[in-house]
Amino acid sequence: MSWAKLLEESILKNEISAKVYGLYSNYAHSEFISIIQINENKLSKNDTFNIETVITTLNNVRILNCVSIILLTNKFTFAKESFEKLDEKLKYSIEFWNKFAIK
Repeated sequence: MSWAKLLEESILKNEISAKVYGLYSNYAHSEFISIIQINENKLSKNDTFNIETVITTLNNVRILNCVSIILLTNKFTFAKESFEKLDEKLKYSIEFWNKFAIK
């Protein structure tokens, strides 16, 4: 089964997971890596495109982490107990991004 099919059948919203999977899966292909290397002189921490790409990637990682945390708290008592000890603002944020990402 392909990764795209697995994502489609997962609990994640397809409109979130399918689009980002297409983007990130390109990084696994040597042709795309070659394009990045050719344009390496344009890579800069001050470049707007680079900044936006990093922000988008980190946001997607945050979303997946929040979904994973909630799944773990539902499966393991020790995880639920640890989650309950978190600051209320952090728990709210984790729950928000989890609800945002799942079907």
